[in-house]
Amino acid sequence: MLIADVVNRRMQELHLTNPELGRLTGLNAALISNLRNARNNATLDTLARVAHALEIRVADLFLRRTD
Repeated sequence: MLIADVVNRRMQELHLTNPELGRLTGLNAALISNLRNARNNATLDTLARVAHALEIRVADLFLRRTD
């Protein structure tokens, strides 16, 4: 599972849009869109901000789900 998949799933669970996640993270919506579409290599700082806003651990972005 890609980081993008984890971010997309969690954003759906929390009913967040790109601009809303951008406000929570301090990142612009275009960067969020690129992350959600696996079009960039995010920095650890970016991943930490996103994980915090999504109320998950950074490690959860990398874990493979089996369900």
